[in-house]
Amino acid sequence: MNKMTIVAALAMTGLVACTGDKDTSDSAGTTGGTTTGTTTGTTGTTAPTASVTWGAASVDLVVSGGPGAYWFGMAEAGEDGWTGEDCVYGYELDDGSVLAWCHDGTDTGTSLTYGGDPVALAAGTTVFPDASFDGTVTYYLESDPEYGGDGSCYVWGADVAYYDGLGCSAL
Repeated sequence: MNKMTIVAALAMTGLVACTGDKDTSDSAGTTGGTTTGTTTGTTGTTAPTASVTWGAASVDLVVSGGPGAYWFGMAEAGEDGWTGEDCVYGYELDDGSVLAWCHDGTDTGTSLTYGGDPVALAAGTTVFPDASFDGTVTYYLESDPEYGGDGSCYVWGADVAYYDGLGCSAL
């Protein structure tokens, strides 16, 4: 599935949405993958380590170290990539409305089940349909000040330049 497939499906249904707010439910991460390096965060604190595993039924983020809970975003690289879950820019439809979502996670991560509805994405789900997107996604992690975090943000994955200008640290 790519951005064009999602847009076509939305256009056929006539449905559009803008979440406006970040997802507010917590779910714990369950498995690990390749752990990225540790760096200094945007506010001078030690950055967490983070890993993402694209499993059979879900995308799992595991976080260790760093302060508090996190907001988690994913953006598919490429011109036709899905960006509606990127935490920052969202995905603009032809009519100018924006689909935007940011997943929340605990201080240890989160797990997102595949196949969520792009118009009404539920907490704990992702629009990505399966593990075939592993290696094509850029990740965004923001330490949530409301839950003990310091507001630092971190990026890693396929195209970290997607988040240029935000002052995030690369993991």
